[in-house]
Amino acid sequence: MVIAHLQTNRMTDPIGTALSPLSFSWIVLHSTGKRQKKAQILVASDRGFERVVFDSGAITGIDSFGYEPPLTLEPMKRYYWKVRVEAEDGDQGESD
Repeated sequence: MVIAHLQTNRMTDPIGTALSPLSFSWIVLHSTGKRQKKAQILVASDRGFERVVFDSGAITGIDSFGYEPPLTLEPMKRYYWKVRVEAEDGDQGESD
């Protein structure tokens, strides 16, 4: 499974923008499963995800076309996010 085309509010790598409401989206490619079963969003203040500021937990039925977390980010601050996905057949993947 490959997770690609990560976007925040329909933008790739937005910097210095106040994003409210916040929305994350992604595309799952090359999965053996036909449908996404659950996903987990992680947001961190560092590239290595040592300082996670939000963890959605594994959410069943999450929509990859626009998940809106209960989270407000500080403007002019850099954040990193990734998503872990599990398909209905157990196939799993994590974005870079």
